[in-house]
Amino acid sequence: MVTVPRSDSSEPNGPRGDALRPINRGQSVRQVVQDELRAFILRSSLKPHDRLPPEAEIAEQLEVSRTSVREAIKGLEALGIVESRAGAGVFVRPFSFSPILDNLGYGISYGIQELEEILDVRTLIETSVAKDLIASVTPDQIAALGDILKEMQEEARRGRYSADADRSFHRVLDGNLANATLTRILDIFWDIFHAARCNASIPDPANPLETVERHSDILKALEAGDEYRLRSVLAEHTLGVRSRISDAKSRSTGDAGGKRTN
Repeated sequence: MVTVPRSDSSEPNGPRGDALRPINRGQSVRQVVQDELRAFILRSSLKPHDRLPPEAEIAEQLEVSRTSVREAIKGLEALGIVESRAGAGVFVRPFSFSPILDNLGYGISYGIQELEEILDVRTLIETSVAKDLIASVTPDQIAALGDILKEMQEEARRGRYSADADRSFHRVLDGNLANATLTRILDIFWDIFHAARCNASIPDPANPLETVERHSDILKALEAGDEYRLRSVLAEHTLGVRSRISDAKSRSTGDAGGKRTN
């Protein structure tokens, strides 16, 4: 049996869990060590701030090198499951969405199909919080959105679409939501969406003034406190990019068909 002491206790008498189990050598050593350590945390019902066994003890029980254990622990740290404290050991971390959100964009491939799916998710989230957006709106927020809209309009009159201003508009729009995780998810999806848009060669709006008008509709609905209208215009404001995605899919299908006939 392995004794796992709590970091916040004066004596090393934390909860006791099942022994660590030797790993299957046919798999990636680091990954299997990670899996076994996660299973050990669950089997032992370890809580945040409980300490894991020492590195040497883990290596001995799993019958692996200390290097493999060290690499596995680094992987678990990246996932936000454990944290290393110099001179103290390795401890279970309190749960946080941050590591998941930090790595969200790296796990999504950026093709046209994924782009449509990302846009669908973003639209579902934005429209679902229309009531909360209205409930949390402030005069300063309305003024800030109006300033950004003017910037977008000035660029549009020159025939230019400003992705930075577009993003700023949505950041300010979502900024008063009393849910930091949701706000961060929306911001990360913006990063993912625009990376996917560039990768899939989706062009900027042909008529930037139409984009300005759609954002103006969002501001008017927000200022009027019209939840139904806000939900509607939040969905409608993606119609332009959906049309451009559809055109890109048609081009892609045509190119693939041309290649097959050659």
